[in-house]
Amino acid sequence: MTIKQKITTFREENGEILGTKIRNMYNPFDPVKGYNFKYKSRSIKNYLDIDLPKEFSDSELGKILRLSRLIYGNSNMLGRRVGNYIKEYTQSDIIKVFGLKDRQGRSLLKKMLDNKIIKPQVDPTEQNKKHVLYFFNPIYFFSGTYLNLNLFLLFQDELNAHLPPAIIEKFLDLEEKRNLEEQGANSKVN
Repeated sequence: MTIKQKITTFREENGEILGTKIRNMYNPFDPVKGYNFKYKSRSIKNYLDIDLPKEFSDSELGKILRLSRLIYGNSNMLGRRVGNYIKEYTQSDIIKVFGLKDRQGRSLLKKMLDNKIIKPQVDPTEQNKKHVLYFFNPIYFFSGTYLNLNLFLLFQDELNAHLPPAIIEKFLDLEEKRNLEEQGANSKVN
């Protein structure tokens, strides 16, 4: 079911009608399906057919779930908006989210890294600083609609078992194309 909006434009001086058009607008309520609850809200997907590794206790799984709620936008990166830029969560920020003492928090973070639930990546935009960005594995928690090349390459080994071979091939082709473009740009600079 759609809602129709009538838009009329007119000349302000004399009220003369210049034009009218009808625009369809999205209606979140459908009498058959019901209400599309929080359809414009940020969401994180968790797939019921893919369990987190069995090595984690229920308490640890709760802390991982709490951490997954800090994924920024469509990036799968642990981050938050601060003013006009995105600030990554550091190792100490993550330990604070866990609510554990430093040694216990480091142990849980290491366990997550060892089980490839999250992976670190050095921020390529920061040349002289070592900014480490932490990304959630999209097979466990995914904040977007489309899996991008960077996320695929970061978690390629884990994703290969879940993606169709044709999609893997397309991602590898994109990577090859990007590498060739970078080599071409680098040779022009030198």
